[in-house]
Amino acid sequence: MPLITTISETKNYLAIDINTRIESLQPFINEAEILYIKPLLGADFYATLIADYDSDLTQMTADHQEAMPYIQRALAYYMAYLSVNQMGVNFGDMGIQHQHGENSMPAPQWKVDKLQLNYIQQADVHAEKMLEFLEANASALKYADWYNDLSVNTKLEGWMVNTTRAASMYIDINESRRIFLRLKKRIKEIEAGYIKRLICADQYNALVTEIQSDSVSAENELLIDQLRPIIAKMALYLTIPSLRISIGDQGIMLYSSNDGIITKQSADKEQVKNLLNSLKCEPFGYEADERNMEEFIKDNIADYPLIAASECYTIATDPGPTWRVENSSDNKHFSV
Repeated sequence: MPLITTISETKNYLAIDINTRIESLQPFINEAEILYIKPLLGADFYATLIADYDSDLTQMTADHQEAMPYIQRALAYYMAYLSVNQMGVNFGDMGIQHQHGENSMPAPQWKVDKLQLNYIQQADVHAEKMLEFLEANASALKYADWYNDLSVNTKLEGWMVNTTRAASMYIDINESRRIFLRLKKRIKEIEAGYIKRLICADQYNALVTEIQSDSVSAENELLIDQLRPIIAKMALYLTIPSLRISIGDQGIMLYSSNDGIITKQSADKEQVKNLLNSLKCEPFGYEADERNMEEFIKDNIADYPLIAASECYTIATDPGPTWRVENSSDNKHFSV
């Protein structure tokens, strides 16, 4: 049973022809759920919603009724996007045939392209609204299947860059939770690998312990503030090559599709190159943030005895404080 089953539900979110039958839309609803909605809800929460929904929203739990408008709106736009190229076209024994009524005529291609682009843009916008709602309302007791699925939960509890909002302070992702989901793996790798080497294991482990127990000291909070821009910018830098994005006045937008319509809107190679350069290099990239972090620690070393006693920090008469990244046999390269 799909999450939209009637034309009246569809009309709550889309302006569609009065003669359209739900049977005509159902294949695209099913496909949109598989391609776009289920990956954002997670298999368990998706199954829970399907089990609770039987063509009657009023019979669902109060929590599910509250969430369904966000889910159905995104689903309706993804469905419409997928249907554009096939609605009005028949595939059968007589080949591919195109239909239109006596009092209607097919829309010109430029209008079709514009409509399809609008559908996918609106779908992605409302997918973000759906995730924003779930992030704000989910807990171990409410929407628990989504909350407990770490692959779809848009929070990253226990880490330094733990939310979309925290990442958006340093990178122009316009608080996109779909982009943040793509960054989560990189954030974990950078914090547990690169950052741990950068400040040495003892200080890193102390930060992790305080974060997980929600008892971060004032000194360590200042250190975390120095580390967050490094983590966020490096994570986006490493993830950008695998994303289909556009770059505009609202920052980076992630598209859910990569067909010809979307390709025309996507950032070109020069834009991507400039973005990567700004994320990495001077004056505002993560390399500059790393040097700022090192200077901060040198200026405040008395507040960080774990770093002062580690291999990362050494004192020489000339030229003074120096910095050395901690080496480990598990690293793929060593610093000298």
